[in-house]
Amino acid sequence: MNNDSTLRTDSSSLSRRSHFLLSYWWILIQLAYACLLLWPLMGRLTTHLPTVDGTCATVPLFNVWTIWWNAESALSLFSNYLNAPMFGGSNDAFVYSEVQPITLVVAPVIWLTGSRVLAYNIYLLLCLTLNGIATTLLLKDFKLSFPIAAVSYTHLRAHETSLHL
Repeated sequence: MNNDSTLRTDSSSLSRRSHFLLSYWWILIQLAYACLLLWPLMGRLTTHLPTVDGTCATVPLFNVWTIWWNAESALSLFSNYLNAPMFGGSNDAFVYSEVQPITLVVAPVIWLTGSRVLAYNIYLLLCLTLNGIATTLLLKDFKLSFPIAAVSYTHLRAHETSLHL
């Protein structure tokens, strides 16, 4: 009887290990797909910002500024955070903007390299990767098989992405 329980434990741990490896590979595949979507940008991560239609960079420039302000404010423990240098120096001007606190995840990129554009592009890659993972998991919750869920997200992203530098 001891051998049966050992056998069940070994196959259970093997199942968990294979599930973990599958998850690990899926994350890498999603990252590779995000890089593929942004391919024209990959060689210029420190110097170029992507735009969807090639004509207007307002949103990427605003996000670059916000990422910089969040990183800069974190160094001073957010002591004067809402008094951002925007809107002609109005008090608490950042209240009227999108503060995007999650962008602090790329603050170390700015602190180590000084490149705001690189931080933005890494943030974009991270968001696309996590979006792919989350969408696949959501579709799996709707009882779609893993391959169908994965291909659905890939197909969706490929059709809506038209990148210009």
